[in-house]
Amino acid sequence: MKMGFMVSGLFWGVVVVLFGVSILLRAVFHIDLPFFRVLFGLIVIYWGVCLLTNHNGCSSGSVKTVFTESKVAATGSDREFAVIFGRNTVDLSGISVKDKTVRVKSATVFGETVLVIDPSVPARINISSAFASATAPNGNSVALGEMSYTTKDYKEGMNCLNIEADAVFGSLRIVNK
Repeated sequence: MKMGFMVSGLFWGVVVVLFGVSILLRAVFHIDLPFFRVLFGLIVIYWGVCLLTNHNGCSSGSVKTVFTESKVAATGSDREFAVIFGRNTVDLSGISVKDKTVRVKSATVFGETVLVIDPSVPARINISSAFASATAPNGNSVALGEMSYTTKDYKEGMNCLNIEADAVFGSLRIVNK
């Protein structure tokens, strides 16, 4: 996580203004605003938003859907998908695994993700869910925990589409095209 904002003039200007407002509220209106608790809370919220929107440092080949709805046809360069308070349909059926194993990561937080796969492409899908609905193409689902799914053409050690899909307080569906 980058800390550039935490050391910027804008951040410290806001801190000083809020501190001044809390002093005025206490002196004039007899309202006791716990300034340092509020500041700590705001910093924790900021860090949380940074973690959610950066998805722990997604690379430039990432697609983020935040507070919106989108449909994406994945290419060779789009390998990481994050949905936060939104909805995204990602079509992975156009990805070829003839030359090498292709790794794809998907993260859903308070949103909905639909991953579309080609059932004829060898694929291994690892699904992790925490208080979410995660469903594989065979109908198996998990709400809290992990599960794996492989297509019928998947063979250990061969090139494949390797998908890591996480869902937290949301919905994840993996469907065949």
